[in-house]
Amino acid sequence: MTVSFNEVEAMAKKAARGAGYAWGMAEEAGWATRWLCARDLDGCAALAMALQEINGTKIRPISFENGELRVAEGAACPVHAGAALSDFAADLRQGPVRLSHVAVPMLLLPFAANVARRIGEPVTVRGNAFEAVVQADAASVTGDIAVVSDSVVVTSGGTLGDAASGAARATPTKADWATLGEFAHRTYAPATEASRLKGAGAGTNDND
Repeated sequence: MTVSFNEVEAMAKKAARGAGYAWGMAEEAGWATRWLCARDLDGCAALAMALQEINGTKIRPISFENGELRVAEGAACPVHAGAALSDFAADLRQGPVRLSHVAVPMLLLPFAANVARRIGEPVTVRGNAFEAVVQADAASVTGDIAVVSDSVVVTSGGTLGDAASGAARATPTKADWATLGEFAHRTYAPATEASRLKGAGAGTNDND
């Protein structure tokens, strides 16, 4: 299936909200998913996996200390970790930023690209079995970005390899799109008796 990038961003934002993200973080998730899809990387699959891994109740605060972003327990949400990485962009010039136990690290790439734009040079993201180099509007990825990476190291510099080609539209699988739709559906208010009656027209028979 194919969908527009506007549809991707809207669905991703609503799905993240349905998974328990605050509106600001849901907007970040929508933007990040769109960024990946626009570079022919499967952002919809990445977000679907992340939402299933994190699923709202598991979102934990992230702290930054001694060059490391971490959560107290469990896997770090990549959207929250990415937003934190953006906040500490200047620190990347002083040395690597490390992240422990990150769910779906592919979702870090748009935020790393934002850091690259701010510091004016490429940024390299390395995990257990992958390496990605990003610039403000491009990314090259080698290896397998796993569902969870025990350790991710982000450094300034790097050489962009064969960048993922741009795409005109996103091509999520039906399964991933359905997963996002299920999370998005949680944002819909349940029907009340009054709303059902209003939607059906007059709720009583007014014939005398």
